[in-house]
Amino acid sequence: MNRNPKADLEMCERATPGPWSAEETNALSIVAGKVEYTNGKMTCGGFIADIDEDNNENAEADARLLAESREALPYWIKRAMEAEGMLVKCSDLVACYCAQECNAPPAECEECDYNKIKAKINEVVYSNGTEPCDK
Repeated sequence: MNRNPKADLEMCERATPGPWSAEETNALSIVAGKVEYTNGKMTCGGFIADIDEDNNENAEADARLLAESREALPYWIKRAMEAEGMLVKCSDLVACYCAQECNAPPAECEECDYNKIKAKINEVVYSNGTEPCDK
């Protein structure tokens, strides 16, 4: 299934602002904003949903997924969009490097020094202070 990251990000931004949390009330509830307890009564920024705990052994995990996804999903969409932009820059850099060093299009370039190209790509990709996603 193809997704549109811009549309998905807009969908996230239209939702109730985060952070959300999973709280145990009469039911397992997803709530928005800061949660406070005064005299045993919970107050928060807003109610989002209840998770049916009956016959659902994954209720707590489901609640946490919903709550965390409010901020996690936009974060990762933005990260992916930035990474895709960096890949375009890297591709352009390789094409430019090959044209200057070998006078050949990248697909036909056999004389370029791979380590020089790799170093330039790393310089562009990590120049904004980001770390690889798996760190």
